[in-house]
Amino acid sequence: KNQGDGSEGELSQAVDAAPPAHEAYDPQVVQQTLLYKFFRPLMSPLLKSRSRAILFLLLMGGLTVGAAGLGALRMVPLKMLPFDNKNEFLLVLDMPEGTTLERTDAVLRRLELELAETPEVSDFTAYAGLAGPIDFNGMVRHYYLRNLPHQAEIRVNLVGKKNRRLQSHAITLRMRDRLTAIAAESQGK
Repeated sequence: KNQGDGSEGELSQAVDAAPPAHEAYDPQVVQQTLLYKFFRPLMSPLLKSRSRAILFLLLMGGLTVGAAGLGALRMVPLKMLPFDNKNEFLLVLDMPEGTTLERTDAVLRRLELELAETPEVSDFTAYAGLAGPIDFNGMVRHYYLRNLPHQAEIRVNLVGKKNRRLQSHAITLRMRDRLTAIAAESQGK
């Protein structure tokens, strides 16, 4: 017997208070549960007829394949999280390996001129040849390793959500073609 804490006595009282295990499987007790009352009318026709049971399984299998096919056929977007209306985004520039820091910086300046013309952009900070401040996205994508002369990034801040009518995702999609064209003119991406 345990000395002092009385835990054995408390345990035996709890075991004595619990209903016997066989009561949980008593058909009369089970038939009184909400789950039984809900599922019994739904499942009884399937359990009584083998053809209905097979038809039901085929229907469920078909619906499962159909649901999986929606993503494969790109009828629904596959993404982990919904788009967030953020006040910032990161623009990443990759020039061909061997590009000098000066050349990378020149392309960065051209991108900055385009950003300065965008009314929803409040300010931006550019980093050529070194990694900018790391956020969660940068940590996941290993952007802290971007410290070569042909690599650059621009952290772009947008005006507040209440001061713009478009969400950040729509703004970046609108700017994407122009910024990609500027980078591509210099063999960047």
